This record gives sequence, structure tokens and C-alpha cells, in this order.
Amino acid sequence: SGNRSEAWKYDPAIPTECQPNLSSSYSSGGDPYNRGHMLASSSRAGISNANTQTFYYTNMTPQLSKSFNVGGGLWNNLEDAEAGFTPSAGSRDTLYVVTGCLFDSQITYMTCAKDGMKCAVPDDFYKCFMLCSFDANGKMTSAKGIGYLFPHEDPKGSYSPYNKSIDEIEALAGFDFFCNVPENLQKSAEANKTALF
Repeated sequence: SGNRSEAWKYDPAIPTECQPNLSSSYSSGGDPYNRGHMLASSSRAGISNANTQTFYYTNMTPQLSKSFNVGGGLWNNLEDAEAGFTPSAGSRDTLYVVTGCLFDSQITYMTCAKDGMKCAVPDDFYKCFMLCSFDANGKMTSAKGIGYLFPHEDPKGSYSPYNKSIDEIEALAGFDFFCNVPENLQKSAEANKTALF
């Protein structure tokens, strides 16, 4: 898109000493990584300032650059499907997304070539989606959810075999996602494993 920043930089809200100064690619033990967006640039393409924020180092994790975060890679394919999803015409539907990563007990680190700072390499990545519908008064009337959990490995192809319930991912991450969704709607939505798109 025309508003894609490409200007990676420090997040001004966080001390710079807490943010690795990452070049466009880097390596750890010969395994190449790139700067993988957590919130995709395309999700904030409509406004230049919002897109710039997706290029802060705080929105980045090391991702395998030859497979995981390229065309045909699992992460890339799910991001493309997310970007292409459009709620039904005339509906009041909103798609909420939670994105994150997980680490095994034995964390692997890469070292930033620019400043020597270590940066943890995730073992798994997840995305959780909650599609909520609202009536004309703004009251939430229904919710549908699904999650995806990917090992940070080389496979390409369909993201479908990696579906999980949001409940399963919450248990692994230790967080309660979508806590503002009413409990009566949240329970069934977070147990679901049926794809939304």
C-alpha cells in the first residue's frame, strides 16, 4: 500500500535500551531471521501515522525469513487471510485479533549486529480471532472465535491444520483474551475450533 512506512525505528514510549536495534536480517547459529510484524503493516495501511507505528521494534519478533514469514509461509498465509476477510455487507460485525508468541523453558537468543543486544527467538506464534456482531444499539449479540498456533519452523502451506480453540491458547499463554466479551457469548466462542475464514 502507499502508506507502508518501511521505516523501522525505536518505539518512543519505551526506553531504547530495552529495544534491540535490528537490521533487516540477522542470524543466530546460521539460522536467518527477519523482523516479523506482530500487528501486520497491512492492518494499519489506511493512515500513515498508524502504519509507522507497526514498524516500531516493539512490534517485531525474529521470524524465520526463508519460510515462516514469506509468501507461502504459514504466518504469511494467515496474515493474508486476515487482511482479506470482510464482514458481511451491511452488518455491524467487528473482527478482533490477539497476536503473540510463546517461549519454551530453554530460550534461544539471537544477537543484534548493530548494538550487541540479545533478542529472544519465539518457539511458537499464535493468533486468536473473535468475530463479534452488534445490534443497532451497539449491544453485542453474538461472538465466534478461533485460534491458530504455529511452531516456529519451516513448513509452508495451509494454516488450517494448526487451528486451536482460544481456550487452549489462553492456557498456554497464561492470559484471558477477549475479557470484555460477555461471558455467555465468550464461553462457546472460545471453545470453538471451526474456521471463521
